[in-house]
Amino acid sequence: MMPKIKIVIVTMYQPGGGRPGELSRFRDGLGLRPWKIAGLPHGAAWRNANGVAALVAGVGPVNTAVNLMTLGLHADVDWRRTWWLVSGIAGGNPECCPLGSVALPDWVVDGDLD
Repeated sequence: MMPKIKIVIVTMYQPGGGRPGELSRFRDGLGLRPWKIAGLPHGAAWRNANGVAALVAGVGPVNTAVNLMTLGLHADVDWRRTWWLVSGIAGGNPECCPLGSVALPDWVVDGDLD
């Protein structure tokens, strides 16, 4: 039987050593447990029994693309009715962006593949 995944939370960065990162609050608050998927690094995929999954996609477009594709091609899951939430941390001038602000840009400059 295929596992029912209702929503996937995609984060970019999670440091090791017990330090908090983008995944920490989701993992702890939603009771997510490690999910082993062939091709994904250890600790990249998480899920719970309620149909919530999370992916630490990695920093940069190449890591993100490879890890999202690996998860998306996981044959045991039907993704057709799954919602995807992309969550990330970015920097901003504290004079204009107080801590916790939401920013919805019109465009993004990506300099990873110079």
